[in-house]
Amino acid sequence: MQDLIPKTQSESFFTKNTVLYTGISLLVLSAGLFVLFQVLKGNTEQSTAELNTVLLGGKTSQERELERSVLGYQKRIEYFSSFLKSQDDTLPFFAFLEARTHPSVFFNDARLNVQENRMVLSGQSTDFGSLGEQIASFEGQQELRNVKLTDVSLSKGQVLFTMELTFAP
Repeated sequence: MQDLIPKTQSESFFTKNTVLYTGISLLVLSAGLFVLFQVLKGNTEQSTAELNTVLLGGKTSQERELERSVLGYQKRIEYFSSFLKSQDDTLPFFAFLEARTHPSVFFNDARLNVQENRMVLSGQSTDFGSLGEQIASFEGQQELRNVKLTDVSLSKGQVLFTMELTFAP
């Protein structure tokens, strides 16, 4: 018998399920991506807000500490520069000694006070004659105001001495 209403051919069960599951998975995927993008957007906005705060707020604590350290070094350098500028030249004192030291006299220690134009020398000589010649060579110089032998002693065949030279201003 022939039907008066034609029947449409029904789609297979596999096709209906595939379309259904594909649609549901696309819906879940889009919902998941939406949530993921919202989280990433929130993180980005938070990072941007923190960076703006740092930029508007000035320096970080690490930068402030570094700046304090650099300023400390700068002050030390300025102090040392002013100290060096205030010091007089010591070269003339040592040039004087170099030109007038007896060959048998050796100076072990020299303490120079530039402000007072005074030098204290400690040393040794092979004998008293050499030490006497050294003192005589100093006494005849116009650069010196006073030569004073403050200490003399004998040790192992050497004459140990300390003398004070006062230079003319």
